[in-house]
Amino acid sequence: MTRSQAILSDGAESGRLFSLALSVPEAEAVRYERARTRMAFGEWLRRQRRVREARDQSQRARDAFDSLGARAWVRRADSELLATGDASPSPQRLWATKFGLTPREDELAWLAVSGLSNQGIGWQLGLTHRTVASHLSHVYVKVGVSSRKHLPSALEP
Repeated sequence: MTRSQAILSDGAESGRLFSLALSVPEAEAVRYERARTRMAFGEWLRRQRRVREARDQSQRARDAFDSLGARAWVRRADSELLATGDASPSPQRLWATKFGLTPREDELAWLAVSGLSNQGIGWQLGLTHRTVASHLSHVYVKVGVSSRKHLPSALEP
């Protein structure tokens, strides 16, 4: 409940409510919900340009999701860490270096080649499908293709 109020609040009130949600002792028994609260708090902190604190919350959320086996949430936390400027947890693929892709573009290209739709990619990474489309358009220009259909063949080693 407090996490929901924090998400819907503005300014310093959000930060106070996220901290309150994480300070509740009973929340430790519900590790998944606590990790989701850390994730939302990390996203909020990053949007407030409090990057160092955002990294801490996002990393702690990622570790919790990993220990719970919540792979989709681990991937989303990895994406949030990437957005804070933290190094990508997975090594860049060869095409990233070859075409000068940023870590975010590399990640999106890999998911697109894997067959996910823009909405599917957006859900996994916590982005809108329009943001995904924008990033992918940059990938297309760098790789030298005009559409998603041509991306797999262009990225083959």
